[in-house]
Amino acid sequence: MSALPFLVPAMVAIPFIFFAVVAVIVIIAIIGQHAALKRRREELQAFADGYGFAFSTEDALGLRDRMGVFALMHRGSRRQLRHVLIGDHGGRQIILFEYVYVTGSGKNSHTHTQYCCTWQAPAAVLRLVVRPEGFFDRIGDWFTGKDIDFPDDPAFSDAYVVSGDDEGEIRGLLTPAVREFAIRNGLEALEMVGDLALLYGRGGVLDVHRCEELLRLSEELDRVLAGQGGA
Repeated sequence: MSALPFLVPAMVAIPFIFFAVVAVIVIIAIIGQHAALKRRREELQAFADGYGFAFSTEDALGLRDRMGVFALMHRGSRRQLRHVLIGDHGGRQIILFEYVYVTGSGKNSHTHTQYCCTWQAPAAVLRLVVRPEGFFDRIGDWFTGKDIDFPDDPAFSDAYVVSGDDEGEIRGLLTPAVREFAIRNGLEALEMVGDLALLYGRGGVLDVHRCEELLRLSEELDRVLAGQGGA
């Protein structure tokens, strides 16, 4: 007696079993993502409470319009701020947040998340972007595309692209102490418009560790800009 009649139902069932397994894996992944997000939000809330900051999962104050002066805030589409912490730290108001935007479209779309920190610095410049070589090259399109080099500091010039409106102002702002601060801390990106400064990373969500690091970097950069030296 042929075994074929018994094999046919089993073969027909294989695709259904496969899709069922895939569906279970997807559901488990979604549950895991929601649990991780819930835990991260709870940790951010605890961090905010500890520093006396206000915390919101969304941009309840409409801060994105204020941030529009920065080149970063014009990348991609469907832009939004989320996980926003606002408070006073070291005698200055500071804002920590995630900036989310989408590049591409359809199947080729990609969602990017940047962890950011903005505050009023003790120095000012018309407009400045300092970014690692090869990082966010299109940001330079906002300016002339010219990279301002520092011949006396090849380590800094090799590591960063510097763009802005007034080369003289920028050279005056990026003193040897500021450039040393950038190299020593592996600074990822800095923008300034007037005295409003923005620090941000190559990409990633905002968590407690990054909050602490952004606070430390902004505080030390303020001391360097004010001529007091770094830690």
